[in-house]
Amino acid sequence: MSTPNDGTIPGKQIAGLPLAPLEKRIKAALWDLLFFVFGLAAAAMLAVTAVITGVLILGVSVGEVTEDTVYPDAAIIVPFGLAILIIALAPYIYFIQVPAEYSGTAGMRLVGVRAVTIDGEQMNWRQAATRALAMLVSIAALCAGALWMFREPNRRTWHDLAAGTFVIEDVYIPRRLNLDPWDPIEEEEELSSSGSS
Repeated sequence: MSTPNDGTIPGKQIAGLPLAPLEKRIKAALWDLLFFVFGLAAAAMLAVTAVITGVLILGVSVGEVTEDTVYPDAAIIVPFGLAILIIALAPYIYFIQVPAEYSGTAGMRLVGVRAVTIDGEQMNWRQAATRALAMLVSIAALCAGALWMFREPNRRTWHDLAAGTFVIEDVYIPRRLNLDPWDPIEEEEELSSSGSS
């Protein structure tokens, strides 16, 4: 698709699909914040609950103390370790793996937008990882990178620019469009020729 010299897309479309309105992008960001914060909070509560349950309710000792080492009890360390693992993996899963598989985070999919390449194709794992890392920079710069979409002609943030993605409205397009008229005689001939061989 050819683009003018100023980098804008004619008709505000990418591969025939409309760019996402600013309101939807803001709603998606708010949903993502909500999902992610509550997910991390739930994992942290799991870690605290594991320790409280092990120490107070089950009466498990914190560990066997030797001369120079404390060995935590398995009833505490296993759920606590699981919660820490969830907290460590959550950013990767939410901001890289899910967008690479589904062209957007849960918040984006909920409001009906997705991130695609200029050809309208789903972003790959590398683009999702680049987008996630650039999002950290966008937020660290006092959200200047996220607010960039208000002045960029194609509503792209710094993380969109870094990953080469555009955020579009999620319009249902069937994977395979069969626009040929159905011909029962032709279908019967195909079936009979495949059955005789």
